Amino acid sequence: MRRSTVDEGPVRLSERARHLFFQHRDEDLSFTDCTSVAILRELRLTQVITTDRPFRQMGFTVLPAPRQRPSRKPRRV
Repeated sequence: MRRSTVDEGPVRLSERARHLFFQHRDEDLSFTDCTSVAILRELRLTQVITTDRPFRQMGFTVLPAPRQRPSRKPRRV
């Protein structure tokens, strides 16, 4: 049975997370988010269940998809 690459390389994943963190400093991306992104990329996952916007900015499909607000009808005076 093959072991997960997450178990095999925590230092490598930590370095990738650190690189992402400094690369995207100007965005609203925490180190925890960067670590999650590094793991998701390592596992070649493209979808994530979250309400955090940065994952969409990083190219992931976010589930559940954001709900569209119904457009408001103009009020009659």
